[in-house]
This record gives sequence, C-alpha cells and structure tokens, in this order.
Amino acid sequence: MADIVQVKENQVAPFIEVKKNDLIQLIGEPQLKRETSFAIQAVNANSYLSTATPQSVAKCVWNVAITGLSLNPVLKLAYITPRNVNGVMEALLMPSYQGITKLITDTGSVKRVVARVVYKGDIFEVEYGMETKIIHKPKFQTTKNEDVTHVYAIALLTDGEQQFEVMSLEEIHSIRARSDGYRAFTNGKAKTAIWESDFGEMAKKTVIKRLCKYLPKSVINEKWEKAMTAIDIDNNDYSASEQQIQYIDTLLNNSTYDQRQKDYINSQVENGITKGDAEKLIEDLLLNQLAFKDRQNMNATDAKQAVAQAIQE
Repeated sequence: MADIVQVKENQVAPFIEVKKNDLIQLIGEPQLKRETSFAIQAVNANSYLSTATPQSVAKCVWNVAITGLSLNPVLKLAYITPRNVNGVMEALLMPSYQGITKLITDTGSVKRVVARVVYKGDIFEVEYGMETKIIHKPKFQTTKNEDVTHVYAIALLTDGEQQFEVMSLEEIHSIRARSDGYRAFTNGKAKTAIWESDFGEMAKKTVIKRLCKYLPKSVINEKWEKAMTAIDIDNNDYSASEQQIQYIDTLLNNSTYDQRQKDYINSQVENGITKGDAEKLIEDLLLNQLAFKDRQNMNATDAKQAVAQAIQE
C-alpha cells in the first residue's frame, strides 16, 4: 500500500517564516503556533487536502490572522477546503457563517445577526414599506435541501433598528452554481463539496454576506475591515457574475487608463475572474473615475467612502 501523502509542519514553516513578524503582531506567537497546528491537522484529515501545497496552507494561516478568525474546530469560525488550480491542489480558507456573523457583531455597529432557512409548509410572509417585517412560523416538517424555499437574515442594529435580507432558493442556487468547489463536485472532480454536505449553512452565509452590503458603515474601522476581508476571502471560491462583468466593462470604457492597461484588464476578465477579484477591480475602476472627476477636492479617505457608497448602490 502506498504511503498516505501528508503536509508536514517543516514544509509549511518556511512560508510562515516569511511573514512571521507580521503574523505575531496580528495574533501573537502562541496563537500563531496553534493556528498553524490547526491548519496542518485540518488538511491532513482530508485525503484531497493532504496533497495541498504547503504555500496554500500557510496562506490559510495568514488569512486567519488578518481576519481575526480561528481554525479551532470547536469554535467553527472557519474551515479549510480543497481547490484544484490548474491541476494543483491548494488549501483555501473559508469563513463559516458563524465566523462572518461574529466579525460583523464585533464591529460595534450590529448587536446581533440571525439567519434562518424557510422550508415548504412554513408560514412565511415579508412586508415592505415604512415598517418592514418578516413573519416566519416554521412547521418543522422537513429539513431536506430540496424543500427549501427561502433563506433570510436579520441584523439588530445598535440603535434598535432592524435590517433584513431575503433570498429565494433560485437566487441561492445561482450563487452556488458559481462556486468552484461545487462545480468540481458536479463535474466529478471532487468527491464532496461544502455546498452539498452543508447546504443550509452555506445558504445562511450567502444571505448574511448580501445583508452586510446594506449595514451602516459610517466609519470603516479596523473591525469592519476584518469583516469585509473575510467576505472577500470567501468570495474567492466564486466566479464573477455576469452583472459584475458588464459593470467592469462599462467602468473600463469610461476610465482614464491607457489602451495597454485596458487590454491587460480585459485579458484578466476573459481568462476568468473570481467574485472577490471582480469586486476589487470594480473598486479600483471607481476610484480611477472618482479621481478623474473630483481630483481637485477629494482626498483618499473621501474617495474610499464614495466608492463604498457607490458599491452599495
């Protein structure tokens, strides 16, 4: 019998060492050792992940540090999934819906976030207007994935107001279809996918991420930066939507970039771009146009706030 391939600590260590001082500043040396150990344990517990590159395992540790999450399996704030990149297996950090919820409530702008899955037979009503509300009375008759009709999330803000977001099953399926991990599963290139094994959890995370776009961010502080970074990292498992591609095309045509730069960006998009990378590209293009239109009076902070507002709209 062939030996089982495993990622060893001495293989990961050199890639940790490159950013060790920064990592220690972020989470401290004892926690760095723990998170590195959690990462190695996680990848070696999965036959696919055990062949992941040490660099990608180290990147998972780095992403844990910059977001303030943890790979401690007891906390269930984040986990590692396999991702095949041009025939090379890589480890990819994926925040859980509990992890993203924690980061959002840590910002101080939100007291509590809850997410629920609605099944066939449940009483479910949504009211919009000056006073919006959700009525959900579950029947607890089924918890099968095929019986899901909607998923929703509600945020209780610090001022007592509530913000909620509702997504239909069709919208959830549309997001799932853009997941690299799920596509690998449906194409027979992976034995399992988190979307398949934990559909409800993934659906909750999806609606919480959408809700986050509409939460008040009058001050983009360090904790909000961590929450948004975690969402960006999570989005790297998803390909850009058609709407994002069209928006990029419009912004690019109206940008101040020269033709060489435009051709380079177009080639990136044509070769495939993730949802997270598309969001960053849109932000860069918006900054470019804001700088062009308002460069006389807008400083970098004002521009960033303007971009955040434009993305929300």
